[in-house]
Amino acid sequence: MMSSIAEAQMAAPSRPVAGFKNSAAFGLSYGVNNTRDASFWGWTAEYSRQIGGHWFTAGSIMWDRETEDVSDGPDVEVDTYTVAGTISYGLTDRLSLTTGLGKGFADTDNAAESMQFTNGDLSTGVVLGWSTPGLRHFERDSIAFSLAYEYNFDQDETTVSFDVAFGWSF
Repeated sequence: MMSSIAEAQMAAPSRPVAGFKNSAAFGLSYGVNNTRDASFWGWTAEYSRQIGGHWFTAGSIMWDRETEDVSDGPDVEVDTYTVAGTISYGLTDRLSLTTGLGKGFADTDNAAESMQFTNGDLSTGVVLGWSTPGLRHFERDSIAFSLAYEYNFDQDETTVSFDVAFGWSF
């Protein structure tokens, strides 16, 4: 099997709306690997908290499925679970800049192709995020869009991803 461990991508956290310090969010992502002929999609569940002024932080768990196109055989798919911690700065009320670290902890990159705990890849990234006020009839929600550029230390490769998340502030 010729593959590398897939790595979920960081996204800009769903910022708590004015008047609230915390937010829980669910997001979806799609991206491409800049080094190999591979793409991925996945989901994220996260908790974020405003820590003062324009600063906020988040913790998340992510799942993704990376598919690598192999020219002389079947495509290789690897599922990965990752945890991440991020710190963000709100450039404006809507625009934010995020960075953090992600660490894979379970994947299917093994002979049995079954989900197993592992000491997965470590990655970091820079994320530009934009938040909307959310849906019209709610005051506590937000919808976040982000563009991420990420570097995987263990595989020495980069990815680009687009993410969308729905957050609820409390």
